[in-house]
Amino acid sequence: MLAKEMEVCCILVKLLLLELLLISGTVIANAHQRRNWYSNHFYGGDTVLYGPDKHTRFSALEEHILMEENSTWAGHDKKDFEALLSFKDCITADPMQSLSSWTFSNSENVCSWNGVWCRKHTHRVVALILPHLELEGTISSSIESLSLLHTLNLAQNSFTGWIPPQLGQLKALRILDLSQNLLNGSISKYLGDCTHLEWVDLSHNHLSGMIPVSLSNCTRLRLISLQENGLMGTIPTGFGRLKRLEVLDLSYNPWKSEIPADLGNCSSLKELFLGNELTGYIPPELGNLKELQKLRLQGPGNLTGSIPATIGNCSNLIYLDLGINKIKGPLPMSIYKLPLSTISLFGNGMEGRLPEAIFNMTTLTFLNLGVNSYKETIPESVGMLTNLVILNLGTNRLTGSIPQGIGNLTLLQELYLDTNNLTGTLTNATGKLQSLKKLVLRSNSLDGSIPFGIGELKNLVYLDFHSNSFSGLIPDSIGGLVSLQTLDVSYNQLTGQIPQSIGNCSNLVYLDLGINKIKGPLPMGISKLPLSTLSLMGNGMEGRLPEAIFNMTTLTFLNLGVNSYKETIPESVGMLTNLVILNLGTNRLTGSIPQGIGNLTLLQELYLDTNNLTGTLTNATGKLQSLEKLVLRSNSLDGSIPFGIGELKNLVYLDFHSNSFSGLIPDSIGSLVSLQTLDVSNNFLTGKIPATLANCTALNRQKLSNNSFSGDLDLNFSYFIEVFSVHSNKFSGTLPASLANCTHLQLLDFSRNRLTGEFPPGHLANCQELRVLSLGSNELEGRIPLWITNLTSLQVLSLSNNKFIGRIPSRLKDLEGFRNTETSRVTGSTLYEEIPIVEKGKEYTITYVLAANIILDLSYNNLIGQIPESIGHLSSMRLLNLSGNHLEGRIVNYG
Repeated sequence: MLAKEMEVCCILVKLLLLELLLISGTVIANAHQRRNWYSNHFYGGDTVLYGPDKHTRFSALEEHILMEENSTWAGHDKKDFEALLSFKDCITADPMQSLSSWTFSNSENVCSWNGVWCRKHTHRVVALILPHLELEGTISSSIESLSLLHTLNLAQNSFTGWIPPQLGQLKALRILDLSQNLLNGSISKYLGDCTHLEWVDLSHNHLSGMIPVSLSNCTRLRLISLQENGLMGTIPTGFGRLKRLEVLDLSYNPWKSEIPADLGNCSSLKELFLGNELTGYIPPELGNLKELQKLRLQGPGNLTGSIPATIGNCSNLIYLDLGINKIKGPLPMSIYKLPLSTISLFGNGMEGRLPEAIFNMTTLTFLNLGVNSYKETIPESVGMLTNLVILNLGTNRLTGSIPQGIGNLTLLQELYLDTNNLTGTLTNATGKLQSLKKLVLRSNSLDGSIPFGIGELKNLVYLDFHSNSFSGLIPDSIGGLVSLQTLDVSYNQLTGQIPQSIGNCSNLVYLDLGINKIKGPLPMGISKLPLSTLSLMGNGMEGRLPEAIFNMTTLTFLNLGVNSYKETIPESVGMLTNLVILNLGTNRLTGSIPQGIGNLTLLQELYLDTNNLTGTLTNATGKLQSLEKLVLRSNSLDGSIPFGIGELKNLVYLDFHSNSFSGLIPDSIGSLVSLQTLDVSNNFLTGKIPATLANCTALNRQKLSNNSFSGDLDLNFSYFIEVFSVHSNKFSGTLPASLANCTHLQLLDFSRNRLTGEFPPGHLANCQELRVLSLGSNELEGRIPLWITNLTSLQVLSLSNNKFIGRIPSRLKDLEGFRNTETSRVTGSTLYEEIPIVEKGKEYTITYVLAANIILDLSYNNLIGQIPESIGHLSSMRLLNLSGNHLEGRIVNYG
């Protein structure tokens, strides 16, 4: 009786399958969206059938194959039974108990096991379908014993290890889906022996190696999806044999490959997604793909040349993404006749005017021409694209004003016109964009006031006017933007007070009003907003720090720097326990650093510089275990640097410049193994540089100048050191020989110390990046070494006030940095440093700025002989001082 009931059940299931199949139409054709390919036709979508325990979902193709097999859940086969138990043995985690029915005691009902489908009469397993069950483990090679298996679906689990090459023994296999797992290794060439394969999805894994050419033997393939792996090499040329292929997705793999021209032979292809580091040209043969609906060749890649006109033959093309490549040239006229809804040419080398014809493509819903070199104005005809949802013309060279026609785009949700040269005022046209969620106009030259009509954009979530020339008040209507989450109007010329109505923007999490001329108190409503970011930097805010701001416990970023806040920092700052960055620098704050600041255990950056802070640096800062940057420069802090500074294990940047710290640098400084910049210059520190500083192997900038350090400089310098400045101290001894290994050195300043001796042989000859060498006002002697002319990046050489003898090296013209800074090998960012200079017997200090101060100072030594003719070739010098020597001759300027 039980067998009879099961047979009736199977008949009912088959009828249901047939009904579903008729409803869904063809098995794969007519899929509407790329995502629907997977959801509707693979994971079930609206056409979902569950297996015996309602955990297994089938695609239409799987349902069709199961019907062909006349499948059942009844019965068993001993060989398949053993293979399935071996498969289960390799499962290390089954949190949903999906395989709980797979037991030896239940061996008579193998075909009723969850996810197992069998052929009705033989009871042989034909399908194993176990997607999205959180299974962990490896895929057993015993699966090869399931010799009639046509469907293997283990998608969306956590399988690891290699894909068993034994899968190649499954000659009946038609569907293979191992997507969204953690599989690694290469794709076996034996997979190409499964010549009945129709569907291969190995996407979203960690596969490596090359795509096996043998896959091109599987001429029944309709889908190949290998995206988001680590596959390398080239795209196999044999894929052109796959006449039935409808979807080919190889995107997001790190290969560098040309696009095989024979892909143009895949006459059934509807979706072609390649992407990543493609090279060469877009083959014109792709124009043969008459069925093609979606083409994505998005980089970052190196596709060059122009878009072939034959693409216009793809008369069904609705989606075209060629972004982040190096494509140039005009768009072919044939493209404008296509029924495209999406065009992305983002990040290429497109030039000239925006193509007028593109604004006649009224089917477009997405147009991205950003990050190119388009110029001139945005035409009024942009208003014809009335179906647009997203428009990106940002990061081009566009000029003129925002056209009125843009107000016709009433379906527009995202508008990016940023990083151009747009001028004029923001008209009321934008107020018509009632669907707008993102409006990005940053980095233009727009002026005038922010229109009151901005408050009409009720759906606006993101508003970015950063770096323009907007003036006047922030309109009260801004409070009408109740959906607003991000507001950035920084770097403008806005005046007045922050409107009280901003407190109505109850979803606001990011507010940047920095670098304007805003004054007055903060509205009370701001403290009730769920802000994570608040920046008022560079305005005219005055008075005490607003107490209410320290109740905003959602803040992770608070920047009140470069204002005129005064009095003390309140202890309540310690309530902002979620802060990651705090900037109160460049104000008029007084008093000591509050103990409460030690509560900010998530803080990564702390800027209290350029104030009038006093007192000692307490142990409170030692609690800031997450701190990466600590900037206290230009205050009046005194006392010693606390030993607890060594507790800040994550510190990368430490700046105590221009305070009144005294005593020794603590040995604990050597615990800061991540430290890259140390600046304690302009203090009253004494003693030797601690030997433990050698433990800071990442340290590349040390500034210890203007203190009272003493002892020798026989230090173990980091190989990575770029800047080392100890001028105006009391160091003695000879020049440290270990500097010879510092090949990244850019600035070396030992001036105003008590160093003696000669240059060690070949001392700095390998420091080819050295741009500043300042050794003035010491007691160095001997000859100026010839190797100094090998320092071709050098732009400042100061050896004044020493005891050098002999002649000036004759090959000074080899110093390229002195000849022409614009064409020389000198590159990199500007170096700012104080350099002691002697002129007419008087010492003074200048600020060295790259390309502004090109200095050669050999004054007040015992140099003799003729002034080298080569000095006349150093045409870029701003200061030359040879006085106080015994030189003869004159200087001839050779330009």
